[in-house]
Parts: sequence; C-alpha cells; structure tokens
Amino acid sequence: MSTASYGEGEQGETLLSSLSVLYRFALQNSYEKHADITKSQFLIIVALYRNASLTMSEVAEYISSSREQATRALSPLAEKGLVERYTDPSCRKHVRVRLTPDGRETIRRHIAISEERVHQRLSESLNEEEMTDLRLAFQTIIRLLGKIK
Repeated sequence: MSTASYGEGEQGETLLSSLSVLYRFALQNSYEKHADITKSQFLIIVALYRNASLTMSEVAEYISSSREQATRALSPLAEKGLVERYTDPSCRKHVRVRLTPDGRETIRRHIAISEERVHQRLSESLNEEEMTDLRLAFQTIIRLLGKIK
C-alpha cells in the first residue's frame, strides 16, 4: 500500500497523521486570537470564504458542532455585519449564510497577515535549502491530491 493511500494500516494512518499535523500547524498559525472572535467563528468565516453560502447544517458540520452551537457562534458575526442569513429561494425552509462584503474584506486581510506570519515562522526555522524542499514537497502533495477523485 502506498503512503498516498487512505486505506487502513500503518501507511494510511501516517498519511492521515501527517495531514492532521499540517492542518493544525496551518490553523494555529492562521488564527489570530482576538477578544471579539472565537476559533469556531473564525472557522465559520473561513468556510464561508471558500463557499458562496452554506446552510446552518453545513456550518455545524464544518465546525464539528450541533446546529444550535453553530447558530450561537454565528449570531455575533451577524451582529458585527460580517455574515448574513437569508432564506434559500429554492427551498424556503432552509436558512443559508453568506459573508457580507465587510466579512469578505476582513478575511482577506486576515489571510494576508496569516500568510506573512507562516512565512516568517518558516523562514526563522528553516534554511534556504529546507524552504526549497518544503515548497517542492507541497507542490508534489498538491499534484498528487489533484489526481484523487
């Protein structure tokens, strides 16, 4: 079994463990603690940045919580004008959520700051050759993951 497999066994677990480590590193280095936004709220904003809109069930799934907890996390974002709720025109019983223009601009600024923070941490920790190796490794990972259907 190759290390790119999602199957059971040591190599599959290695891939999942590696992806988990990468995800935690990216999240820890992209989430900037603010007194006015929680990590769940940050994840909601990121999910909405990547998707035009989501139902409340999709938001809950994305942040691994109940719909009630997702609603509680979302409400302050709506009060701040970062997200808006609206009724799905194709199914009036579904409430959907999307970023407002202010929310989209907020996440764009945050992404720029996060990218700079990650680059700085990597530059402080890795030499030029290691940075090149890391860049090539990520290019390979992206290329291989693109083959998965």
